[in-house]
Amino acid sequence: MRECTGISRQAQAAFDDGSPFAEFVGRSRLNVRLMQQNYRDTVVPETFVSRLCQAADKAGGLRVLVWAEDWCPDTAENLPVVARMFSEVPGAEVRVLRKDQHSELARALGGAGSSFRIPLVVVFDGSFCRHAVWVERPRAAHEVMAAEGKERGRRTLRKLYRSGDMRLEVMKEITATMEEQGFF
Repeated sequence: MRECTGISRQAQAAFDDGSPFAEFVGRSRLNVRLMQQNYRDTVVPETFVSRLCQAADKAGGLRVLVWAEDWCPDTAENLPVVARMFSEVPGAEVRVLRKDQHSELARALGGAGSSFRIPLVVVFDGSFCRHAVWVERPRAAHEVMAAEGKERGRRTLRKLYRSGDMRLEVMKEITATMEEQGFF
């Protein structure tokens, strides 16, 4: 596992300031139905649950911190997947922050420059050592947008999320990132 850097206290404070997924959605004004539907429709295959349980056991729990905004289409699609994925794991907790909350920490963890893309997902162990960072959307979604353009790409992506294919890509990328960081 990766050694803790000087961010552990900041990360814990940010986590404590975050909201559980349901509370974030309850306070949202945009994309509420879409986030609720995506959460209900997300099925986490047992292989992912098993791997994440293994990681949680090894790490003394999982703390997932997500920077997001309800106006963001990538948040509406991907935050519910992240929330559902970790809800299946005993000892895992997800907290959501708005983009302007603890933004210096977000930039230090995985944001680039003065701005950063959302959702920004950071997985910590129980001691708040950073392990994995995942940003915005899966690579496959970027490829669809590049190939089809913004408007047509969004329609295609919506179909791929509804079918579950893109949700599965989110789960694959997050667990692969965790594996790359020595989480398993």
